[in-house]
Amino acid sequence: IRWERDLLLVDYINAAAKNTAALNFDCAANGENVTLKQRYNSFDVFVSSARGQIQEQAGRGTVDFMIVSAQEGLVIVEQMDGFVAAPEAKKPIGPYLAGTLRDGTINVIAVPQHKSFEKDEVIFGFKGFQMGDSSVILAEWVPLYFTPTFQAPNLKNHKGALSFYDLFLNKPEYLVRGAITNFNNA
Repeated sequence: IRWERDLLLVDYINAAAKNTAALNFDCAANGENVTLKQRYNSFDVFVSSARGQIQEQAGRGTVDFMIVSAQEGLVIVEQMDGFVAAPEAKKPIGPYLAGTLRDGTINVIAVPQHKSFEKDEVIFGFKGFQMGDSSVILAEWVPLYFTPTFQAPNLKNHKGALSFYDLFLNKPEYLVRGAITNFNNA
C-alpha cells in the first residue's frame, strides 16, 4: 500500500512541476578531458540553479528534496561530492530515500522504473515552512487497516489491508523539473 501511495505522490509532484530548460543537464563530454566523477559532480550547479528558479517563482524557498530515477539520475547524484547514501536504500521497494546532499539538507528520492516518471527526469522541490505552506500535503488518517476476515466458498480465510489518506497539491510553484540528456554518451 505504501508503495502505491508513494508512486501516486510522485505522479502528483511530476504533473505539477514546472519544466525548466535551464535545469537540463547534458552528460556528454563535449570534448573535455575530465573523468566521469568530475563531469557528474558539475550537476551541483543545477541544484543551485533550481534553488534560484524556486525563489523566482515563489518569492522564497530553496531545494529541500530531489526526485530522480534510479536508472539515470541516481547514478549521477551518487557521484557528487557530499552525497551520503541512506542505510535503508540497500533493499528498496518503490520510491525510496537514496541519500542526502549538502550536509543532509537535501533528500534524494530515487524512483525505480515507473510509467509516468521518465528515467531522464529530475524534480527539485521545496517542502515549505509549515503545514499550510507545503508544496504537497499527504494526510494519513489510518496508516494501515486490516479488513475483517472473509471466508470464501472454498473455506479459505482472506484478509485485506487498506489505508485512508488524502493527497493535496498546495503550492506547485515550489516544484521545478529538469532533464538529463546524453546519459549513454557520457
